[in-house]
Amino acid sequence: MNFSFDFSLNRTVNGDRIRQAREIAGLTQSELAKRVSVSQAMIAHIENGLKQPSIELAEAIARETKNAIEFLQRPSGPSLAEGTLLFRAGASATAKEFTQARRMAECVLEMYSGMAAQFDLPPVGLRPIQGTPSSAAVAAREMLRLQLGQPIPHLIRSFEKAGGIVITIPQLPGREAFAVWANDRPIVGIIPTSAGDRLRFSVAHEIGHLLMHVGPTSQREAERDAHTFAAELLMPETPLRYDFRRGVDLDELARLKLKWGVSINALVMRAYELKIVSRRRKEGLMKQIASRGWRIREPEHLDLPLERPRALRQMAEQLYGMELDLERIAQDYNLPLHFVRAVMEGCASHHETLNTGRTGATVVNIRDYVGGNSTSGSIG
Repeated sequence: MNFSFDFSLNRTVNGDRIRQAREIAGLTQSELAKRVSVSQAMIAHIENGLKQPSIELAEAIARETKNAIEFLQRPSGPSLAEGTLLFRAGASATAKEFTQARRMAECVLEMYSGMAAQFDLPPVGLRPIQGTPSSAAVAAREMLRLQLGQPIPHLIRSFEKAGGIVITIPQLPGREAFAVWANDRPIVGIIPTSAGDRLRFSVAHEIGHLLMHVGPTSQREAERDAHTFAAELLMPETPLRYDFRRGVDLDELARLKLKWGVSINALVMRAYELKIVSRRRKEGLMKQIASRGWRIREPEHLDLPLERPRALRQMAEQLYGMELDLERIAQDYNLPLHFVRAVMEGCASHHETLNTGRTGATVVNIRDYVGGNSTSGSIG
């Protein structure tokens, strides 16, 4: 995997970067043109590389998109082609919001790529899977080196150790996660949420997309398959049936939430899908959950910690110090400091313990994420 890029700055402005900056800012060409007092055609010509802006216009574009002018002069970075990302998003999310998230993801991936060029990443242990979503989930456990039939202590960590990349994007309304293959590596992007159980299901859902949906498929079918995959991956049928042998009630659901690291609602739906409970019983449980306000907020004492990726920050700690020189990172990649800070805060630091429920899975040595060879110095 070659993620190295020539980061030398040119004197000219890069039209690709202007388009990227504009789309991250959520502006159309016409909106940006109005703000900088030029025509929409001029912006289009600049973005397509047909014209170079004056220094005054370049500075105005940088100002209106809240970027340093050096960002607009950078060579093009990693590209995630439009339409290649499979988002798990709210129904209200717009095409503009999808584009905004994709463009932000490219900036984070550029940081990841630049740092990863100085380390040996683990080989990719994941590959596309054919078969039913349930059989794919069983195969995925083997590729992720997870115990069959057991709760998954830390799904994100397992994915990273299998050669996957997890990147965090600052909070964007209406979007939760996405999946894409890039340079033969599986990538999951997450937007941090306030619910650890929901994030785990979203990550499992995206892994399902990565492994099952390499070829064309309908959106409805893809979402259904990814949901079934995630349910089997996180709540495997055989042990779950055993856990429900004494019946399904709210006390049992609360206990199993902590065991399996999923929401109470997900457990009810899984029990119904496996025909452990009838439709009437499912609806009765849902009414009980709603009456207690658990559809909006499950009990605080049942909260699961947010899983956070480690690899990006772990590499950054080796290159920029254990406490992270955020200003230097921002300068090296010509990104806004607040953006870099938000991305790094979405990753686990060296002193954090990462756990799910009460399993106590801890941060492991950097050798578990990147290889022992580094041009930046010794690792471990």
